[in-house]
Amino acid sequence: MQVPAGLQPGDIGPSVFVSTIIMGRDYIYVNFDARETGVRSGKFWEERIDPQGLLLRRLLHRNITKKASIPDEWLSKCSEDQRRTLGRFRNVPLEVINAILTHVTDYTSAACFGATHPLLVLPAFERMRDISCTLSGTSQWASDRITLIEKYLPNPALPPHVLTEDEKSEMADLAKADGEPSLWEEWPEAETNYAAPNHGDELRARTENVYYSFNADKADARWTRAYAKKPMKERRTSDYKRVLKFLKLVEEEPFIKIHAGQYALCNETKREYVTAKDVAQFLRRGLGREDVHVTGPFIASSSRWALGDTAGFLAMWDGDNDNGIGVGPWVGDRICVTTLRHMHTMKGTNGDDLQAWTHIGGKDSDLWKRINNAMGDGDPDWMKRY
Repeated sequence: MQVPAGLQPGDIGPSVFVSTIIMGRDYIYVNFDARETGVRSGKFWEERIDPQGLLLRRLLHRNITKKASIPDEWLSKCSEDQRRTLGRFRNVPLEVINAILTHVTDYTSAACFGATHPLLVLPAFERMRDISCTLSGTSQWASDRITLIEKYLPNPALPPHVLTEDEKSEMADLAKADGEPSLWEEWPEAETNYAAPNHGDELRARTENVYYSFNADKADARWTRAYAKKPMKERRTSDYKRVLKFLKLVEEEPFIKIHAGQYALCNETKREYVTAKDVAQFLRRGLGREDVHVTGPFIASSSRWALGDTAGFLAMWDGDNDNGIGVGPWVGDRICVTTLRHMHTMKGTNGDDLQAWTHIGGKDSDLWKRINNAMGDGDPDWMKRY
């Protein structure tokens, strides 16, 4: 499958996505680094490019989601007596403690770890935040090579920069063994591929009445009975009480927070970016109204087009050779969403932290014309229906 004459990889014109709308093929996201697929699996017009903001959530940079502060009341001070109870363990480097915690895959175990000593609360909370990010998909695809592509397209003629040499060899081996398979055919779906068990509501599971249940011999019941037998004064400081408090924080509070600031969709490979405000201005021009509001990376308006939809549009590969192949300018590039302040501290792919960024989201940018042509096919009211 070759790119037609006159259309170069990186080109994206008015006719690129029209064939997608006409043919109505299923499109899916592919993450070449995580070797995952998913987020969407539907026809172009039957499902948003970024349904429920799932892609946007996955693209949030880890530095703005995992570095949120923890309330001081959850980080109690340690006395010298408390430090002595840890023995030599207090001299273990934090990196080693974090390495141990990577093997903990459920909230309760992490909470138990943190409840053993105040010195261990912070690394335990960081691990609980990691688990939350894994389960919700938050930041799981940040800075990865991502493409929106036809779900059942075998051996696509992807631009040369998309695949590594190992991936090219793997695709060649698959072609020899099975004709024309897609490299990602057996890759798991991101929204169901959890390395952790099914958590459910761990707080409810630990606090429900289990005295007369057939599971009364299990740990939940033993914990509850032991806690109930303690004098009221001891209950306040018991390990069990602290574990429940930690679980309550995860279950009832917004545990994953993002930093305040102006946000941008960034292409780390090409050093290009589009801000959330750019998308908001685009919507205001198209909707003819001003009720478009930006809060961090999120955009609220009567249209559901947002920063994640813009990312998917830029990273889309339309592989229909009969109607013309469209190569989105960001196909297979490393993409993330972060603050402008953080963006300017990020090093380039060549390690040069002084490599300039190019703003491609200005009012007169061709990007908005291309989106209008592809999504509306000449109809200016497409935003209202999206």
